[in-house]
Amino acid sequence: MTLIAAHWPDGLDAALARAFAFTGAEVEILRLLAGGLRVKDIAARRRRSVDTIRTQIRSMLEKSETGSQDQLVLTGLNMAAPRGGAGGRAGGERGAAPAVDALTREAAAAATTAPPPPPASTPP
Repeated sequence: MTLIAAHWPDGLDAALARAFAFTGAEVEILRLLAGGLRVKDIAARRRRSVDTIRTQIRSMLEKSETGSQDQLVLTGLNMAAPRGGAGGRAGGERGAAPAVDALTREAAAAATTAPPPPPASTPP
């Protein structure tokens, strides 16, 4: 999946910290990932080693119960996406950013086009 630079709504940092107990450093790394930066670029920008950034990403994956960086970014950005029903948003924002909508549609399409499981083998 190719991520595009995404709008980062006001209040999303606090919503992520509350929802997943992300640290300030973890939220900033997620923001940079959502902006399309690679791990080595994030490490250089934050003046940390690539291994340190990878460790922080692993921590975020565990806290958010996600399985990949792409899924982590989508989960984070979806905290700002509109919810069904009363129409509220996490963090008190209104309306979804177009980038969030595009990412959500792409993730949904990928999830529904997963290959089927292999056929069960039958004993002779």
